[in-house]
This record gives sequence, C-alpha cells and structure tokens, in this order.
Amino acid sequence: LMLLSGIPLRVGYRQSALGFAYNRLVHRDMSLHEVDRILALLGGLGEKAAQSDRVLHCGATRKEREEIGALLAANGVGEGEKLAGIAPGSVWATKRWTPEGFAEVGEKLSKSGFRVLLVGGPEDRALCEEIASKIGGNSLSIAGKSSLKALSALMERLSLFIVNDSAPLHVAMAKKVPTVAIFGATVRELGFYPLNENSRVVEVGLDCRPCGLHGGNSCPRGHFRCMKDITPRMVLDACGELLEDR
Repeated sequence: LMLLSGIPLRVGYRQSALGFAYNRLVHRDMSLHEVDRILALLGGLGEKAAQSDRVLHCGATRKEREEIGALLAANGVGEGEKLAGIAPGSVWATKRWTPEGFAEVGEKLSKSGFRVLLVGGPEDRALCEEIASKIGGNSLSIAGKSSLKALSALMERLSLFIVNDSAPLHVAMAKKVPTVAIFGATVRELGFYPLNENSRVVEVGLDCRPCGLHGGNSCPRGHFRCMKDITPRMVLDACGELLEDR
C-alpha cells in the first residue's frame, strides 16, 4: 500500500518478505525485545529511541472505568476489595497453563484474602467459569462481560495479575500491575517478555522450547511438559515475591 500510494519515504525491516517496497531499510535484531525492534525503525529517519520511549502506555477513558465499575458492583465487588486477576486463555493451546493449576493458585489466593477475578473474552467464558467453580468461594468469572477496551480500566483495580504469554500480559505491563507470566511453548528470547521490574516469568527449561514463534494447537512431541511441569507452587512463589516487594 505504501509503495502503490506513492509515499516517497518508506521505512521497513530489511528482513521483510516485501522489503523491496521500502526505500530505507532497518535491521530487525531478533535478540532484542519487540519494543526495541519496533523503535529501531526510527533509525530509518536518522533518529534514535531514548530509554523513556520504551515505557508502555495504555489509557482508559471515563466511560471504560464506569463500565468496569458497574460490572464489578453488579457482581458484589466492593471498591476497597483486594483483587487478583487470572487470565487463563490464549489463541494458542500450547500457551495455556492447565485449568487445574490456575484453580489451585486461585484457591490459595482466595484463602489469603484476595477476591479472584477470571478474565477473558467470550471465547474464554467456559474455561473461566470452569476454573471459578473449582476455586469456589471468593471468585468470579467476568469473561466476555465487558468490552476489550475496558481491560485497561480493569487493570487499574487489580493488585495482582496472573496470565499466560498472551495479549492481556502487555496491557498489564502498560498499567504497571504486578504480574506473573506463565510461559510454555514460547520463551523470553523471542522478545515478548514483560518489561516491568514488578513482573515474574515462570517457565521450565526444556530443549524443545520454543516450538514456534507463537505456540501451536498441540505439543509437537505429545507430552506438553512445558506447561504440565509448571507447578502451582512455582506460580505462588512468584506471586509472593511480587507482593513482598510492594
């Protein structure tokens, strides 16, 4: 589109399949975080990103805050409650930790005084309701009950967030929520790990990781150890580290 529209200055990665469409090429260093890879495109304009440019932002409007406030209030969640969010979904099956693992972590958090919210889109509703029912007590599934844009407003209410390597992870990072990210099929070296200091990545070392850039629908080796070997205790320990730092 840039080429056909006649735009005179076109900046892109040298490694792009359609690299011929650009007239200023930039090296895409795969050893860097994706944020830094994107900011490297400034080099095509003779500019260099500052450290402050690496900070993620994700604002919420008053309407979105009102939407989340009304949703939580309608489900009996008070303003001052200590909330922990769990987002167990992902487009890719090999990036989802086990429902049993999430349920055990949620149960322990609930017993320690957290109100546990299961978060996701409409496609995650059944999974979130299953986990919430296993947690029991002080838990609630709000999957599919709010707009995607309102996720940023929801993050403002959370004291802790537990998530797979998926889109909500990056929203949490932008909102500075203490976050535990669970990595299975993917690894930090791919460049999509959380940037914030108040985050932890839980993973196990296996020679078959990563099995793809984005994960897949099934484990290529059939054992799914990258997720099954992650224990609730490992995740709870990471949560404890974050809560101690606050």
